[in-house]
Amino acid sequence: MSETVKTGAAMKAAYVQAKQDCDAADSALKATPEHAAYQAARGKMLDLEDEMASEFHTCEACGKPIFDDEPYSYDTEGGVTLCEKDTSSWRDMLADPEGFYERNASGDVTYYTPETAKAAAEAHVAAGGSLDDKIGLIEPQEPSNG
Repeated sequence: MSETVKTGAAMKAAYVQAKQDCDAADSALKATPEHAAYQAARGKMLDLEDEMASEFHTCEACGKPIFDDEPYSYDTEGGVTLCEKDTSSWRDMLADPEGFYERNASGDVTYYTPETAKAAAEAHVAAGGSLDDKIGLIEPQEPSNG
């Protein structure tokens, strides 16, 4: 704000004017053909999202639908599904290891410490991986013809 608002009355007047300006700009925008086209396109997209909700996963970070041909991750401990973009990498694990875990063959969960995360990341890189690889990414399966 270019001027300092010092009193409650001045602040109220400035707010009322700013609100009127916003409302006027909003009304002008809604009168444009571009806004009508946007509303129509958004309506179609929302209808499709509702239709797909029971058939596809949705990324819990960005809200994007995850289609059958797209990689994703699923956190069995927290029940969280993420798209490829929002799936954590080994680098992310090193930055905040306490949020990551591994499950052994009997199903027990062990959360990483900074030391165990570093050892796991080093083993991943030694095996030819990268710190930018996504952890637990599930790649889509090609449909079988049989």
